[in-house]
Amino acid sequence: RDGMMMPCDSVLLTGNVIVNEAMLTGESVPITKTPVPMEQVVYSPHKHKRHTLFAGTQIIQARYYSQGMVLAVVVRTSFLTSKGGMVRSILFPKPLNIKFYWDSIKFILILAVLAVFSFIYTILVLQLHRPPYDLGETILRSFDIITTVVPPSLPAAITVGTVYALNRLRKHQIYCI
Repeated sequence: RDGMMMPCDSVLLTGNVIVNEAMLTGESVPITKTPVPMEQVVYSPHKHKRHTLFAGTQIIQARYYSQGMVLAVVVRTSFLTSKGGMVRSILFPKPLNIKFYWDSIKFILILAVLAVFSFIYTILVLQLHRPPYDLGETILRSFDIITTVVPPSLPAAITVGTVYALNRLRKHQIYCI
C-alpha cells in the first residue's frame, strides 16, 4: 500500500515500488525498486539491492501492470533486517581496539613531554642570550613552540576523549552511534 512503512526486508516479485530509504541511508531522493529477475540464481541481499524492500523504508507509490498486484516475499524479520542490524550495532557495539587507545595515550604523553621540555629550553636559551630578551617576548615565543606540538596530537586527543566518553555512557546503559 502507498504510505506503508515496511516492517520487514522483502524481495519484490511483481510490480514497481518507489520507496523513501532516508531512514536507513539518509538519502532524500526516492528510489525505484523493480521486480527481481526470474532467473535460477540464489537471492542475495547485496546483489539484489535494487529488488529488495528494506525494513524501515516508506513506500511512496506501488505500481502494478495489468490486473496483477504488487507482490513481495519476506526474506528477513526483526533483528536480522537491515534496520535491525543498525539497532544491533548500537546496542552491542564491536569491542574497541584497546591497543590503539593505549598507543594514542602514549603518543599524547610523549608530545606533552616534548612540548614542556621545548617550552623550558626556549625560556632558558632566550634568557641566557646576550642581551636577554624581554620576559614577555620570551614567554610568547615559548608558547609558539607548544603550538607546533599541539596540532599533530589534537585528533588523537579528540579520539581518546570520545572513546572515554562513550565508555562512561555505556556504563549507564546509554548507547550512541
